[in-house]
Amino acid sequence: MEGLILAMIYLSVLGAPFVGFFISSGPYRLKPVLFTAIGSMATISLAMTLDIRFSWQLLNAMAWGTWYLGYCVLVFSLLRLKPRWLGRLLTFVGTVPMLALAAISVLGMMVLFFVAGDLAPQHRQSQDGLVCTVYTSGNATTAYNYHDVHLTKSWPWLPLLERRVENHRILDKGQSLPQSCKQVLIAAN
Repeated sequence: MEGLILAMIYLSVLGAPFVGFFISSGPYRLKPVLFTAIGSMATISLAMTLDIRFSWQLLNAMAWGTWYLGYCVLVFSLLRLKPRWLGRLLTFVGTVPMLALAAISVLGMMVLFFVAGDLAPQHRQSQDGLVCTVYTSGNATTAYNYHDVHLTKSWPWLPLLERRVENHRILDKGQSLPQSCKQVLIAAN
């Protein structure tokens, strides 16, 4: 599953600028497309600010890709601005982050694939409406020396979304992952 998430992120980094250019230079009316792009970017940004995310990491990667596609559509739609020189200048300024992201994504993806084991939760348990998820640090070459414990709360009427309540980093002193969850759940109640 982690490989699919990383592939989704990588494809959105490399593919969104081309799709954004194609969408923004199409023969149809641009106003509804821009409203959709701005609306999706605003919704996803607000959710990130409020620490609300999907309970599935793949959906989080898709949301990030949607936000980036909206950014690409907005940047390439600036080519339609009048006067032309202003539209081209703003588009050039907006494409600089896209080019930088594409350039560093090759090296960054190699690093992410190397530490892909850190993306998967090692333990998950529920108690009193809170979900405790434990991530361990390290990979094949380094030892685990701490646990990241995340407490999230989801809504019964919208089970795909969850809000992060607390984050804790617990030094590994020989305790098991369920003990780390139990320690944080007791402290939260």
